[in-house]
Amino acid sequence: MNTQLAFAFGMLTMVAISMLVVIVVGMVKVIKLAKQVDNLQRELEHATTSAHHRIEEETRILHRRFDDVYSIVDRRFDETHRRIDEEVRNVVEEIQNTQRHVDSRFDKFENRIKATSAKPVELNAAAADTVTEKTKSKNQLLND
Repeated sequence: MNTQLAFAFGMLTMVAISMLVVIVVGMVKVIKLAKQVDNLQRELEHATTSAHHRIEEETRILHRRFDDVYSIVDRRFDETHRRIDEEVRNVVEEIQNTQRHVDSRFDKFENRIKATSAKPVELNAAAADTVTEKTKSKNQLLND
């Protein structure tokens, strides 16, 4: 019975040692897996942070480009309005100059008509010459 008892204790010892080895190997694998999970979490956090930084940088670049485009459009808009205002002033000035010129010419024409009609008409032999002179002066009025 002693041998049977020794055999049973030997078997139990072997089973205990096997279980102890299995537990140690399992613990080592669990620790390795925990380290891998930690590494994966750190890499994921790093990738997420990197992605957020890149998105922010791209957003800043995009806003800067929009600001540049807006400033170019604003400058061109202001320049166009300035040129339009300048052209309107030039057209108004030309119209005023034309009106002054027409008024001046009309005044000259009116003064010549008054001067021509103020001369007495002689009905003698020189009357034909006077009519010719009046015709010439009227033609000259129209030409000036």
